[in-house]
Amino acid sequence: MTIAVSTAGASPHIAKKLRTEIEALVPPHYGKFIEMLGNFRDKVKQRIPDLDAQRAFWEDNIDGEIGMLGRFGEVEQAWQKLSQNLQTYQDRHK
Repeated sequence: MTIAVSTAGASPHIAKKLRTEIEALVPPHYGKFIEMLGNFRDKVKQRIPDLDAQRAFWEDNIDGEIGMLGRFGEVEQAWQKLSQNLQTYQDRHK
């Protein structure tokens, strides 16, 4: 994940301060969690062809328990839960 902060040279100190504050808010585990989500995207695309449905699936899942698991570094558990939820989604939409 990359987050950029710039003041276009007006105040490098404020840009540095904001970067530090943002870094404190983003858990160190997020990199692995985001990588896992990227690896899972193809499964979602294959099983949910509609883009709006894909967006809804991701919003429903990342804003809840799976997001919290990722936030706390429980990436394997997040993968398992995401897999279960994808299967449940498919079963409901047959």
